[in-house]
Amino acid sequence: LEGYAALLINAGTPEKAEPLLVRAERIYDKSGRDPYRALQLLATAYSNLGRNKEALRAIDRALGAHPQDDSLWEARGIALSNQEKYREAVECLTKALRINRANRFAFDTRQQILEVCKQHKIRFSEGELSF
Repeated sequence: LEGYAALLINAGTPEKAEPLLVRAERIYDKSGRDPYRALQLLATAYSNLGRNKEALRAIDRALGAHPQDDSLWEARGIALSNQEKYREAVECLTKALRINRANRFAFDTRQQILEVCKQHKIRFSEGELSF
């Protein structure tokens, strides 16, 4: 289910992927298996649909089992940025970079959001931004 759902998301039809991913998540839950991939893709589908609160719920559920996954912290930062919660977004992206300094996408995205923060006069201490 996840493979086909990923194709649907990449094809620009995340609304078609959502029910498949919800179904996959339920199957994993019933079988006691980790729904990580389904939740990760579901968060992407929700973000693409502009449903950022739902994306955050899926990400937070996945983070509960995988708190050291930099890609989840990155996704959380993006979802928060989409809600104009820029301080929280930078914090999540910094957490992603603390886990994986080589995460170039998290670095670039954080830099872009930091520029937005400057425009909104949102300031950070050096310690908050170190990774």
